[in-house]
Amino acid sequence: MKNNFIIFCSLIVTIFSVLSCTDDNKTVNTTEFTLNTTLPEGFEEPSISNMVVKFTNVNTGRVTNNTTFENNQIHVTLPEGMYHISMEGFIQYKREGESHEGLIRGYEESVNISGTTASLATELFISQTSSDFIIAEIFYTGTVTEEGQQYNGDKYIKIYNNTDKVLYADGLSILGSAFQTVDKQDYTPDIMKEAMAVSAILTIPGNGTEHPVNPGEYIIIADNGINHQAQNSNSIDLSKADFEIFYEDSDDIDNHEVPNILTPYGKFVFHNRGFNSYAIARLGDIEKFLQDYTYDYEWMFVFEEYQIPCEESCYKVPNEMIVDAVNLSVKSEFQWIVTSPTIDMGWTYCGVIDGDENRYGKSVLRKTFTTTEDGREILQDTNNSTEDFTPEATPSLKK
Repeated sequence: MKNNFIIFCSLIVTIFSVLSCTDDNKTVNTTEFTLNTTLPEGFEEPSISNMVVKFTNVNTGRVTNNTTFENNQIHVTLPEGMYHISMEGFIQYKREGESHEGLIRGYEESVNISGTTASLATELFISQTSSDFIIAEIFYTGTVTEEGQQYNGDKYIKIYNNTDKVLYADGLSILGSAFQTVDKQDYTPDIMKEAMAVSAILTIPGNGTEHPVNPGEYIIIADNGINHQAQNSNSIDLSKADFEIFYEDSDDIDNHEVPNILTPYGKFVFHNRGFNSYAIARLGDIEKFLQDYTYDYEWMFVFEEYQIPCEESCYKVPNEMIVDAVNLSVKSEFQWIVTSPTIDMGWTYCGVIDGDENRYGKSVLRKTFTTTEDGREILQDTNNSTEDFTPEATPSLKK
């Protein structure tokens, strides 16, 4: 009798499992979705080809590719859900009578696609190529000791001359984002399309010609510019960094052999889980910038039944001042990019889930596009960090 009862229970569980799966299959609704695109003003005789549109389901991670771009529209059938939409193609056009060609892109975030039919209008933009420095690597995760304890101070950012001419790093600023990629909020006023909200600024000192960087060479900005391997065998030697970050009012190390970078605003932090994003920019006269580009914003903090209105202030950096940007996140926690997609329409990561201990000792490293005859690496720079970076890479200074 006991064996028969066990068999009967197993049969009931199997039947309910089958019914449950069947019900799940029946509840998948689809939407006939139309994406209408427009171009910025001033484009004459535009011709777009090879347009690929990716619809990424936020909840499942499933990616649907579509190439049926006709009459500036895309038609696709999608399961209902929340989607990130990215577009990339090739464009030929004229502006003021002169012929141009290049990459054309579009990006929309957290689009709720539901109902029998739905549509969305979006404006495409030209992907600008860089003729300045780019961010080659960010080592933000830090390391752990042989005892498994978290070790601080050995993080760095590598800035690379990807051009064929000498560039000067004097006055170049490194920015830390005020907003986080794992926490999307409705900040008012919304400046996301035209500027980046920043919580900290570092600036390389110099009169304009003190810090030349040859083509294919780089500079390192270290959190603490010391040989960390002396204290932690799993760490990195940063005693030869070009600059280090030092705050006098903090429990910080000042290696007098490594020049201090200027700290005109905030406290720059390498978030070791990757919640923040980073950029490099040319801000001009820093004192004038700090007078002219304050950003006061409001948002609503929501927790369960509580809603608390918040007001904060930081600085905003217009897109035209930004040289390069890299959005970081956690693979399972990503909600939005915190820059305009015109300067970065993707993101990269170290760590699949929040608190992933496997992230330690890894960096995000820009891919090599090609190598010149004289051995100089040209790094990939499409303004899409998802495509341009290798996530969870071995730090270049540890190789």
